Amino acid sequence: MLVGSTIYSLFILSLLSKNILLVYFASSLLGIAAALLWTGQNSYLIRVSNQKSYGTASGFFYSIFTLGSGVGVLFLGFLIAKFHYEIPLLWYSFLPLAGFLFLTGLTDLKVKQQTSQFKLAAKFLTNIIPLRLSIFYFAFSFINGLVFGIIPIDI
Repeated sequence: MLVGSTIYSLFILSLLSKNILLVYFASSLLGIAAALLWTGQNSYLIRVSNQKSYGTASGFFYSIFTLGSGVGVLFLGFLIAKFHYEIPLLWYSFLPLAGFLFLTGLTDLKVKQQTSQFKLAAKFLTNIIPLRLSIFYFAFSFINGLVFGIIPIDI
């Protein structure tokens, strides 16, 4: 998670460079960082929750995440309108670094029981719910990408 938060900050800083190749390279690193960060976050969330509250903890996290994303985008739009884009992006690039400092304070939780990876993969492949959720996520991300790809953003 520490590597992921650092790369998030580097991606935001790459937007200030106005170098399209650097932005593409940072975007590819961001994909790797997002995988590391979100997998680590979900793993940690499951480890600190008891079995009966997995859904509640996950729902609470994603509610706060969605609210923060919406408020963050609105606030960034306000800051860009007021200060242009350099200062707000520079300010936003420090937020993942602040998260980095918080992540260093987390205690390392060890997994208590080891399950077979093959059994877990078989359970995932035979269950229809992950497939349904992944189709919804793909459709949402695809439409989101089309919308943001069509809107001209001038950096």
